[in-house]
Amino acid sequence: MPARLALSLLAWCAEAAALGLAPVPLVTTLRSGGLVVAGHRWLSDRFRKVELAAIALLAAGGILTASSVASTTAAAPPLSDITELLAALATVLLVATLARSRRGLVLGIAVGVLFIATGIFTKEIGDRTVRDGTAGVLPLLLTPGPWLSVAFSIWDFSLLATAFERANTATVSAATTTVSANGLIAAGVLLYHGRSPPRR
Repeated sequence: MPARLALSLLAWCAEAAALGLAPVPLVTTLRSGGLVVAGHRWLSDRFRKVELAAIALLAAGGILTASSVASTTAAAPPLSDITELLAALATVLLVATLARSRRGLVLGIAVGVLFIATGIFTKEIGDRTVRDGTAGVLPLLLTPGPWLSVAFSIWDFSLLATAFERANTATVSAATTTVSANGLIAAGVLLYHGRSPPRR
């Protein structure tokens, strides 16, 4: 357990740094791909053809989106406290509704929604750290972002464990990855005014 918590903390710090230094779609695409590879390599996941096709399409779309924003500035002005609280409220209402299901697939979707929220709050932490350095730590602790990130992280770990009990890891991973990747890319466009893929 201590080793797992230490690795989770290390991974979270790396994600915060990445979101502060690189565009959201790029970080999201790489993280999602890593989740699928890890599931196949170390958890012995067996993906069906339709799941592999969906993941391949997701990866292709993520790469195209990431390439369209690769030259943009990653660190953005901070979200207002009101915006963070509204995002948290919307997340709680949606996840609480989904979590009532007994299907692992639906719980995987709920975990993906939580990943979107924690990703947003993690980006806020990463952006402020990159922009303000250690001088930004105290002002950051006075915002709801860090505390919401901790609370939602605990919730998603618990919900993910329940999802794995009710469905195979391939199904849960595919649902979580699809929802979180697309949701974070949308958040990057809507909340941080990132560029969407060019229209033809």
